[in-house]
Amino acid sequence: MRSFVILLVVLGACLLLPKNPVAPIPVEGSWQVHPSNCSSTTGVSQIIITPNTLTLTSDQTVTFQAALRKSNGQAMAGDVIWSSSSGRMELTSGLFDPDVAGMVTIGACAGTTFATVSVRVLQGATVDLTMWGDRTIMTADDTLTLTVTAEDEAGNLQNILIPTSDWVRPGGWTVSASGEQHQLRPKEAGDWTLEVSVLGGLITAHWNVTVMPGMVTGLIGYASDYDITSDETSILTMEFHDAHGNRWSVDGEWTVTEPPPGASIQVIRAGIEPGTAIFEGSVAGVWTLEAEHQGEDYEIQIEVRPGQLHTVELLGDGALMSVDDSLSLSPMFRDAAGNQVTPMSVIWLVDGVDVTDDLVSSNYNLTQTSAGVHTIVLSADGRVAIVRYEVTPGRCADIITTTEIDVLMISGTRFGFGTRCVDGHGNSFPVDVDMSYPLDTLLITPDEAGGLGHYFVEAVKVGSHELVLTVDGRSEPHYIDVNMGEIDSMSV
Repeated sequence: MRSFVILLVVLGACLLLPKNPVAPIPVEGSWQVHPSNCSSTTGVSQIIITPNTLTLTSDQTVTFQAALRKSNGQAMAGDVIWSSSSGRMELTSGLFDPDVAGMVTIGACAGTTFATVSVRVLQGATVDLTMWGDRTIMTADDTLTLTVTAEDEAGNLQNILIPTSDWVRPGGWTVSASGEQHQLRPKEAGDWTLEVSVLGGLITAHWNVTVMPGMVTGLIGYASDYDITSDETSILTMEFHDAHGNRWSVDGEWTVTEPPPGASIQVIRAGIEPGTAIFEGSVAGVWTLEAEHQGEDYEIQIEVRPGQLHTVELLGDGALMSVDDSLSLSPMFRDAAGNQVTPMSVIWLVDGVDVTDDLVSSNYNLTQTSAGVHTIVLSADGRVAIVRYEVTPGRCADIITTTEIDVLMISGTRFGFGTRCVDGHGNSFPVDVDMSYPLDTLLITPDEAGGLGHYFVEAVKVGSHELVLTVDGRSEPHYIDVNMGEIDSMSV
């Protein structure tokens, strides 16, 4: 009976290990294509390499195993020489350390027998990022294409897509993927730095880009204040805008398209800063303004309210009135632009006496019971107006004489007297009167030296005579008794 010795070859498990230094010196990838480079083991009919299919990253290592078979299929002992088309391969141990990503051929050779398997090497862990774009200057209407490239420790480069959560970008920018590239649509104009990151922000890449405004879609006009007084100003500016909300100042023209009623003065002048204008408050009311530049226009409205009190106007200076009449004062309170203003505080003084309540209640119609020259002082918020006017007595209510004329006279004598009227307010004044008395009883002549309302009366005829004084239809009777004087002569 023939005895057979069966050699059992136990194959070790294939291990994928992170890169670590290996004791034997590895050989750079080279393709062992000639049996002269094989091991000295003979009688090998087949070499079985395990693992026979494998995918690993460039930062991992793997140890390959080889099983030798005779022509009859029996296992046999022996050594092989290992080789690889790239990377670093330990010739005798089968320890493979990849580098370049892609397909790698692993070879094992013993005697004249040669076997190969294919290994897929993938990109290893990222150690660096690079980002580059198709432009560094663009408008808000353009699209920016960015490519992000990851590099592993072996120097392999691969374009990768970055999740939107790992982008640092201005608000409003959108990110989308197109193949291996990123498409970014900007919004706000300015100088921006875009950033991507991997590994929780440990590795980053940046791209700087300048975004200019997009195509003009309209014009907007502004006022620094839309509600001002006639003493104030409002700064006007105008801006172009694009479809993305970007705005930039332009130096256009401002005009008044609809002023308030009665406004005729120019209220817009050039501003201090370039591209600005100044609207000056004037006539109170709503002003409609139009901004215009390069065929685009925009309309705004500014309301102007009366400003601070500037002048007080009071009618009636130099007026002449009777105590029976009233004087309409019609006060006007105006700001510097001529708008009517309601003052905070108003005080009326007539000859130093406060008559504010009386004038307000009478709608500023002044009555005066005392004849003579009077002064009105109107004080409003620190502004003063003064009016002087003269008051004459009213209609005659009573006739009085300066000397008692109901007297007893001696014929041939005379005396002087004056006549005065008293109006309904007690004002008295000299007045010429009409006189009636019996013919040839009295002789009354004007006292030229005494002036208005002064007379001389001379007794002519003995008896009791009625003298009637009349003014403005009012009559006052008086009685003068005349006695005979001393006898100058007698006749028979």
